[in-house]
Amino acid sequence: MRDNHVDRRPRIPAAGQHVWVWFAYLDRKRFHNGYAFMPISHLEIDAWARLHGETPAAWELRALSAMDVEKMILLNASDDDSKDVVSSRPMSVELFDALF
Repeated sequence: MRDNHVDRRPRIPAAGQHVWVWFAYLDRKRFHNGYAFMPISHLEIDAWARLHGETPAAWELRALSAMDVEKMILLNASDDDSKDVVSSRPMSVELFDALF
């Protein structure tokens, strides 16, 4: 499955360009727990705002959150929606002992 967003630049309204810049900065600092990318937390946004001397308005925070939701959908999208099959063998006492 091809990502339809590749090679397409979003059209950002002039009034929201600074929020896009904020999001890009926060996105580069996104945490990965070893299994998946994590959403940008309110604590991270608060720390960023304090460090940069910004006081985001409510609409700017909602915009950051909406952008983060969309980014999480893209990050966690799978090319194959089928469940990963680890093994076709049923678990038995012998197999468990062999593994552990």
